[in-house]
Amino acid sequence: MIRTVPVGLGDRAYDVVIGPGLIDRAGEQIAPVLGKRKRVAIVTDAHVGEHHGERLAASLEKAGIAVDVITIPPARRARASRGWPTCPIACWP
Repeated sequence: MIRTVPVGLGDRAYDVVIGPGLIDRAGEQIAPVLGKRKRVAIVTDAHVGEHHGERLAASLEKAGIAVDVITIPPARRARASRGWPTCPIACWP
């Protein structure tokens, strides 16, 4: 079952979609939202990217979306050493 959870932040509000198989269908879900801009960045820590990054990138590319992957150190180390926020996998136009 796929669920959509709204994150109410006023004019910065967005939805989070949760459900099985979404990594493999990310391209078809995200492409309509991007409009003419067909480029995203996947920001992932090394552990999450190792398990899910290739599948996510493949799904996006299959939908005609160009992908840049940015891999940061594992979250705990990144927060401690560089002050970077934890961001498992995020996409934006």
